[in-house]
Amino acid sequence: MEGRMGSVATTRSVTEDALRMESVRLTEEHAPALRTFFQTVWGDHGPPPSFDTPAFGVLQGDRLVGYVGTLPVRFWDGTREREAWWMKGLMVLPEYRNGPVGFAVMKEAAAHLPLAASLSVAPAARRLFEAVGFRDLGPLENRVALLRPARVLRSLDPKALGLGLPAPLNRAVHLAQRLHLTDPAGALLAGVFAAIRRPVRGVSYESGRPEWLELDRLWRELRTDFPFAAVRDGGALTGRYLADAEHYELLTLRDGPEPVACAVLRHPRAKGDPRLRGIRMAVLADLLAPPHRPDLIAAALAAAEERAHGAGADALLCSTGHPGLRRSLQVRGWLPMRGHVHLLLRTPPDDPLAAGSLTDWWTTRGDGRADENF
Repeated sequence: MEGRMGSVATTRSVTEDALRMESVRLTEEHAPALRTFFQTVWGDHGPPPSFDTPAFGVLQGDRLVGYVGTLPVRFWDGTREREAWWMKGLMVLPEYRNGPVGFAVMKEAAAHLPLAASLSVAPAARRLFEAVGFRDLGPLENRVALLRPARVLRSLDPKALGLGLPAPLNRAVHLAQRLHLTDPAGALLAGVFAAIRRPVRGVSYESGRPEWLELDRLWRELRTDFPFAAVRDGGALTGRYLADAEHYELLTLRDGPEPVACAVLRHPRAKGDPRLRGIRMAVLADLLAPPHRPDLIAAALAAAEERAHGAGADALLCSTGHPGLRRSLQVRGWLPMRGHVHLLLRTPPDDPLAAGSLTDWWTTRGDGRADENF
């Protein structure tokens, strides 16, 4: 990492309190403090310390009290691919929140990373990103496909979940729940969605391990259609998802022998999501498809819907800011859901990426591993 980050780790004083704090780039010498920090945050389920990618922290004496990590990425700016970083895992110990620690660790990271982005939910975290020069491009739009409507209607309040149903339909759902009519109502909705989500003819898909070079060629063919995007070539897709085959399934779509699109499905938790009263939510984690070919986007969505249903999912979630993908989701009857994942970007001055808005970015939940919450 020395070639990219510099061999000298800077140190900044962030308080003049009795016990001095320092913000640093973490190295192997900080492994014991990082291990203790992870155990404090996650207990025995915390990850082992790793310094393969840049990580930053605030130390109070020998104790780590704040941390942020990174994930390597390359961004396409419409002309070339650029090395950059996703900011990931910003954490401050509870007793140190609402003080200087969060700002200090983010300031240290920003000093090292001129081109970086984050997909962030919490308003407090977003304010810290903005304080060190990140620009909030806004929330990704959430769309959800109900795959087993009856089960979803039995378990959830659509209005509380943030589904964008018309008010009369929300009232009808509540009435069906009170009268124990969710099964027939769900069957009716399933019929409606089946009529809307017709299969796309002429395009087949396969699940498994695609040829790395095929995906590489597909990315090179499609990248000029994206103003801005995280690189989705063979190495990025296979390295990110196929390394975790327990959770992910990669679907390759073909029109003839050559791939024309690729979708990545994150399988639902076996016991469902406790935040959603046990609903099994799958995620369309990633998608590589021509943004101006709604037929191929629809084919990729159809493949993901079919595989998600087969994996036991009750619903399938996709988050994106790109208008082409959003339109295709709407056409296939994916319901709007409150958006809460924001894309934040920090660039050098006069950088081409600085001029873009959220709609210029081909972004999904798999970017920055924002899909891991499901």
